[in-house]
Amino acid sequence: MPCPGCNPAPASAAANLPAFAAAMEAEHAGAGVAFQIPDDPSILPAVYSFLMEHREWVVIERANGRLTLSRRDEDRTRPPGALMKALNFSRAAIAHAANGSPRVSLEVWEARMQACMICPNRFFDQCGLCGCYCAVKASWADQVCPDDPPRWSS
Repeated sequence: MPCPGCNPAPASAAANLPAFAAAMEAEHAGAGVAFQIPDDPSILPAVYSFLMEHREWVVIERANGRLTLSRRDEDRTRPPGALMKALNFSRAAIAHAANGSPRVSLEVWEARMQACMICPNRFFDQCGLCGCYCAVKASWADQVCPDDPPRWSS
């Protein structure tokens, strides 16, 4: 959860999220911090860019018109273990190959990646639910997000 003594970030902070995040980290002496920003469509592109460049940050909550971002380990959804990840990816890869290995357009891939970037189940570059790498699975046209309900579908 966000720092109880901190106010939510102003909308202007989204224009320079790396600097704002660094200031928050410095204020909390690197102990790990979560902060809120407005969930406003006009600033979401800046949020997506920030999260693509700083994959250690994750959206942990999206509610009441605010996005809560964190880089604390305890706020991350851990992906399944190595064996389950291998099984999940193998199933997806076999199904993908059986369907002719269809790929999505760049626009669809970007929309899927944006959904993955603001998903509270993301673990760095991996889906915390199935363990697959988000960029790979999002590029396969026949795949569906494993969340319930799915954040994107085939």
